[in-house]
Amino acid sequence: MHALPGENISVIPQDAYYKDLSALSPQEKLSYNFDDPAAIDFDLLVEHVSALRRGQTIEQPIYDFLSCRRLEESVSVVQQPVLILEGILVLTHAPLRALLDLKLFMHLAADQRLVQIVERDIAERGRNTGEVLRRYLQTVRPMHERYVEPSREYADLIIPHGGHNAVATSLISEFVRRKLHAKLPT
Repeated sequence: MHALPGENISVIPQDAYYKDLSALSPQEKLSYNFDDPAAIDFDLLVEHVSALRRGQTIEQPIYDFLSCRRLEESVSVVQQPVLILEGILVLTHAPLRALLDLKLFMHLAADQRLVQIVERDIAERGRNTGEVLRRYLQTVRPMHERYVEPSREYADLIIPHGGHNAVATSLISEFVRRKLHAKLPT
């Protein structure tokens, strides 16, 4: 959403809320299913979104995918008029959905999703191509079919082409601008 104004907006990534796996063995970490909604600490995520909506500052966790744990450091996120919560599992959790004013589902073709996953997991998570493809076949694709794809029914707007859609971007930008105008002092 590069068309949105950067100021007055907080962005919360779902990926910061993965459960800490430091107690698991290296083998257990390798086989852990990060694509199941059970991998997300939704209680904390709901608590944080609720706090931001009340005007409070939160300490957003920092998740390290190489060690599969939350770091001791955190990121302070202050309440802004617009909060963007991003992540593929966000719409799977009813209490979280209830806090959202506009729910978007970014649709991307399966081959494009695979390319993005391969690129990200190699560059950011230290995995090799074989590991990424094994994980894709064993967990990513099945969990997408079981949880992510069905969650699109909760979306207010389904955006084809993974966000590379000028009309959808324009509609979302206008919605956000109206929200900002309504919330900011004149």
